[in-house]
Amino acid sequence: MAATRIAFLIFLFSWNVEAFAFDPAKDFGRGSKENHVHVDAMADPNKAVPGDLFELRIWLEMDEGWHIYSLESSPGEKEFSTRIEIFDSRFLPQGNWREPSPEIMLDGALGRVVKTHKNLIEFRRHYWVPRNMAEGRYPLLGSIEYRACDNRICTLPTLEKFTANLQILNPSLKLDRVD
Repeated sequence: MAATRIAFLIFLFSWNVEAFAFDPAKDFGRGSKENHVHVDAMADPNKAVPGDLFELRIWLEMDEGWHIYSLESSPGEKEFSTRIEIFDSRFLPQGNWREPSPEIMLDGALGRVVKTHKNLIEFRRHYWVPRNMAEGRYPLLGSIEYRACDNRICTLPTLEKFTANLQILNPSLKLDRVD
């Protein structure tokens, strides 16, 4: 009888179980900043004149042992890829989002080989300031959607909003640029 129970327990614990998701904000009463990922964004440079290019930079810092998925998904993995959306169309995007080369790893939570980022990651995209843009302070509003995993569990998809500010100066001003 004891041998049967032990065999059953070994069978039960060796069973390949799919990853499950949880929402830490809901399940543990924490806000999105406690979601194992911290998001920040800025315009670089933060001052420009009409006709200039600037770069929108978004940083995600993950807690130790956690990772997110690349913007670039593997075949059949689109639901896990990170997505960035900008709500403001006043500035014209130049090219695609850039990210460091993702790490290809076996994700224990999913049981698949995926493209991931760990620790501190930065996404970048250039934008052009239209020549007819008036002076003033302009917020760039957007969101980033990601799933964070720690090789045991994954969070539900998390959507975090961000704001980066850009000051548009008089077009007659010459800005000193360090290239």
